[in-house]
Amino acid sequence: MMMQMLVAGGVSPLCDETRPADESNPCGYFELEHVKRLRSDNSWLDAAEGHCLKVIHALLDCLPAAHDYRVIFMRRAMDEVMRSQSAMIQLLGIESSSASTAQLARAFEQQQDAQLAWLQDQPNFRLHVVHYAGVIAEPHVQAEHVAQFLAPEYTLNVAAMAKAVDLRLYRQRIPASD
Repeated sequence: MMMQMLVAGGVSPLCDETRPADESNPCGYFELEHVKRLRSDNSWLDAAEGHCLKVIHALLDCLPAAHDYRVIFMRRAMDEVMRSQSAMIQLLGIESSSASTAQLARAFEQQQDAQLAWLQDQPNFRLHVVHYAGVIAEPHVQAEHVAQFLAPEYTLNVAAMAKAVDLRLYRQRIPASD
């Protein structure tokens, strides 16, 4: 969702079509295959300057200190993340892990927390945490916050960013509690 917002706002993505849009993600994945190999090869990274690039949290510490980064870290309720992953795996016909969903959720949450703590201590990283639920609830407000975070290097179209949030794609909601 954030990549869709950034592109709609006017930032050029660095991505390929190795993983094309599908039923799970009809707007596309905005991924770059090289990112998966960041631990062993970051020689391509100079080409990313001026672009938005999707990097999973577990690989952020592989980004070389020779560059400055602005990281928009998306947080989402772990139950929703697990539901989304489960639905995607099911659609792909892949056998799921033997580890319990609760165990995976805890491990993933701990990894994210550790990575956030690490990011806050890095002098070449500027960090902006965005909560998925906040974007769903107030797309325009969150788009404005992201635009402010990226200014003055980028002047983003906030209205287009907010419009890129498609509530129909929010399919793995946690049911509201009474």
